[in-house]
Amino acid sequence: MNQGANDEPISIECECIGIGSWTGRLRRDRLRNQNYVRTQTTPLVEHTDQLDSKTAANNQQLHAVDDRAQAGIKQAQGAADSANQNAQSATKAAAMLKQPRLMWSIAPIR
Repeated sequence: MNQGANDEPISIECECIGIGSWTGRLRRDRLRNQNYVRTQTTPLVEHTDQLDSKTAANNQQLHAVDDRAQAGIKQAQGAADSANQNAQSATKAAAMLKQPRLMWSIAPIR
């Protein structure tokens, strides 16, 4: 050990060891905290990833259903338009049948 001017021992080495062990504890605690956070958040991250993939699959299914529904609506609209045209044609034909017919009679020439 070193001695100072008053012949008292200087405990610089002890203080350095104290600071060194203190910083060592800080590093160890920081690593423990990082590992703890990692072990706690990893399942959450994995679950979030699973939910994201399920959401994407659900979104694709919704779009597929929507596309099929839109196609069905267009087909139904086309059938309804065709039925409407047929009904209008039938109405016109029925109206023509109800009209009195003009009978032309040609008298024979004598």
